[in-house]
Amino acid sequence: MNSQVQIIGKAESTTKPSHDWLDVSLRFLSSVKFGIGLMIALAIVTILGTLILQAPMAERGQIEQLYAPQTRQILEGLGLFDVFHSSWFIALLGLLCLNITFASVDRFRGTWEYLRHPQKELDEKSIDALPLNASHTDKSSKFQLEDKVRRLLVTHGFQTSQSSSAYRTIVFGERGKYSRLAVYIVHASLLLVFLGAMIDSVFGFRAYLNLAEGESSNQVELRGKNSVVQLPFQIRCNAAGVEHYGDGTPKKWWSDLVIVHNGREVSTKHILVNDPMDYGGIRIFQSSFGSSGNPREFILAMKGQAGAAPLSVTLRPGETRLVKENGLSLRALQFIPDFAMHGSEIHSQSNEPNNPALQVEVTGPSGTQWKTWVFQKMPDFHASEVMPYHIRFESVRMSHFTGLQIAKQPGQNIIWAGSFLMVAGLLVSFYFSHQRVWALVRVNEKGESVLRLGGSANKNKLDFEKTFRALEDSLSLGSRQ
Repeated sequence: MNSQVQIIGKAESTTKPSHDWLDVSLRFLSSVKFGIGLMIALAIVTILGTLILQAPMAERGQIEQLYAPQTRQILEGLGLFDVFHSSWFIALLGLLCLNITFASVDRFRGTWEYLRHPQKELDEKSIDALPLNASHTDKSSKFQLEDKVRRLLVTHGFQTSQSSSAYRTIVFGERGKYSRLAVYIVHASLLLVFLGAMIDSVFGFRAYLNLAEGESSNQVELRGKNSVVQLPFQIRCNAAGVEHYGDGTPKKWWSDLVIVHNGREVSTKHILVNDPMDYGGIRIFQSSFGSSGNPREFILAMKGQAGAAPLSVTLRPGETRLVKENGLSLRALQFIPDFAMHGSEIHSQSNEPNNPALQVEVTGPSGTQWKTWVFQKMPDFHASEVMPYHIRFESVRMSHFTGLQIAKQPGQNIIWAGSFLMVAGLLVSFYFSHQRVWALVRVNEKGESVLRLGGSANKNKLDFEKTFRALEDSLSLGSRQ
């Protein structure tokens, strides 16, 4: 027998610590201190992610320019160049979700029981101890006063119940009791927002793509990771441009995009900076715009030396254009968008057509060929003295590229749902309160009806006081305490 007792005692001693450890762990995970610590940690990490240039948002080579190699190695080792996609940031969000869940579950049971089984009966001393209370002696009968109180509470939106005994009747009224659940609505909204953020971090991406006009691609670059993601469809840029204000500063960039899926054009959109394109769960944002340095077409004006009327000729790169009026053929040989010379060498200072120059080959009707340079900013320059024609460089239409940001954010709908739920929870929390009123009716020694009225609210107490005083006035209460 003693041995059996010892065995049972040993079994209890081995199982109890495991339950204690689990209980302690759960209490720690659901504690307010742990939740505050996690929020402080997330706030610090978010600040670091704001101060430190993030790889997904950086231009190529920008991080190398800003940070020394040793600093870059430390920050990269800690994952601070991509904070919001790092495993430890996701782990912090996950722990905060656990903290909110455990804390909500732990407290919700008590709150729900409190709402299901409210304290409907109070004695006179308890009513006198309430924040708001009043008393009144009425000449009407006890039953008439009870009915008057109940109808008045219903008129003000209170749900009422009544309990009676031989000596007294208590009318209990409450409204807005479910506003106490607003905090759990906010907790649920936070869980949805954090869940959406974690889904975006794990399954989403943010990449970039530069497309020249007329170009298409389905491969986008993940900056900072030196990797490429292949989309299930092609993106084609039909045209790109920029609009300027009167002073020349850019007003807006735009791109005409086409989605080509399985060889078919399935969607088109004229996108702007704040008006992206959505297709297949992927959003395409207008990110940048610029000149590719390549021309699309040249506008030339040419005339014979005899003073004939000039002819306007549109010439495209690589194209030989026959001018029927005089039997000449024109071909563009070399284009310099921003012409400059260093010694005897010709080069372009930028991709922008700041000082465009074009070398043209002219073939006469007899087959004679001339080569000449023409400059848009020097229209009277004539490089070939022997050529019997004068060519003027009127304008050039450059080929532009559009910079697109490609984002896959599968958690965005969850985040939006959480945001709307949070607004709803906050509205309920701020504008509604749980208001309760107790009315005790009894008959005194003189046979008069005595009313003791008391009330309390968990929030918006000034607003409830107005309601309570309105009840008091309606009942013609004489003495206020």
